[in-house]
Amino acid sequence: MCLSILLTNAFNIAINLFIIINTVALSWDHYRIDEDQGIVLDYINFVLSAIFLLEMIIKLIGMGFKFYFKDKFNAFDSFIVAISVVDIALTLSNTTTNDGGAITAMRGFRLLRIFKLAKSWRELQELLKTIASTIKDVSYFSLLLFLFISTYSLLGMQIFGHKMKFNDQDQLDLENGSVPDSTFDNYLEGFYSVFIVLANDGWSTIYFNCYRAVGSAVSTLFFLTLLLLGQYMLLNLFLTILLSNFGSD
Repeated sequence: MCLSILLTNAFNIAINLFIIINTVALSWDHYRIDEDQGIVLDYINFVLSAIFLLEMIIKLIGMGFKFYFKDKFNAFDSFIVAISVVDIALTLSNTTTNDGGAITAMRGFRLLRIFKLAKSWRELQELLKTIASTIKDVSYFSLLLFLFISTYSLLGMQIFGHKMKFNDQDQLDLENGSVPDSTFDNYLEGFYSVFIVLANDGWSTIYFNCYRAVGSAVSTLFFLTLLLLGQYMLLNLFLTILLSNFGSD
């Protein structure tokens, strides 16, 4: 019994060490990497992928297919191993094809290997569980936020649509003027503009353009209600949901 526990602990420590090596190898990669360094990284990836595949096979033999996939972390590990196999297959086939974009996208999944540490790192495991439960609560809030942004986007189209055009002297000119970056001329532009206001990132420029286009009263009322309802109520509600989940323990 003691020997099996020691072997299990040594096995877990070795796997965690390989995960750290994988993280270091990923941080070594960079744009326009030397060809020799790229080959070394590919060999490291092949070895690590083989080790993680061997880990999965050993667990499947020891636990059985049914009990192996009862553990969510084991299911996550199997997903990463499957992605690694596809990654290696694409890398090897790159000698005959030029589909470099697919290979680059698959390499990004190697970053998920670092989350394998959560199985032996209890604090990280609890944090991931809290984030998962928070996502469920935030999903309903996200729907409410989408409806809110859509409502103000449509309202902005009715008030400011095709009314913001300014000439080279930065004066209102609906005939020969050019359209600014953020407008309410269509739904997507309005959605983008409302999102900028909620993000509190340069929204004053949008407000000033609307102010010059339709006057002070309507534009001020529109942006004032958007700030009060959006920034100070909805976004604070979002923070409340996050804090309530993280502080429930």
